[in-house]
Amino acid sequence: MTSTIAPPLQAPAHDAAWLPAAIAILALLAVLTYGLPVQRAIVMIALAPAFEEIVFRLGVQDRLMRWTGSATVANLGTAALFALAHLITRGDLRALWVALPALAIGYVYARAGRVGLCIGLHAAANAMWLVWQVA
Repeated sequence: MTSTIAPPLQAPAHDAAWLPAAIAILALLAVLTYGLPVQRAIVMIALAPAFEEIVFRLGVQDRLMRWTGSATVANLGTAALFALAHLITRGDLRALWVALPALAIGYVYARAGRVGLCIGLHAAANAMWLVWQVA
């Protein structure tokens, strides 16, 4: 028996392509309002989400999807690798909590197939984390 992979849902032609950029801009403004250094805000809200989503969604999640044929397995594996990468770079077990938003963003990617939306969601999650850190 062969397994078929369902294609991602197709976004309608009137899809709000501006939404990820708007979320990221609002998140950046919120963080800057709390007085964080601009460099840290830019890295956490623009650079890190773009880099990480390209690597983990377009690289890891897509590859796992092709290898396993399962969107769920691909999402779980990607979230686990994402959490492990954060654990290694931070050296703090609390870094494993990033697996939760990674699972949600991975689900969105599996359904919509749009990395730009994932970048916007990731930027918003990072902004909320930064605001929580200084509030």
